[in-house]
Amino acid sequence: MSSTGIANVYAPLKYSVAEIFDSIDLTQRIMDEQQQQGERRYRTTAE
Repeated sequence: MSSTGIANVYAPLKYSVAEIFDSIDLTQRIMDEQQQQGERRYRTTAE
């Protein structure tokens, strides 16, 4: 296989990995925010 063929295989892969990490980062941030809101809610009801 030529080096250009390998590059063509990895190019879309590189983008999809970046997108996966972006979505994981976004999901993590959303979950963190929801968790903080939940803790805040729990604290106010517990007091």
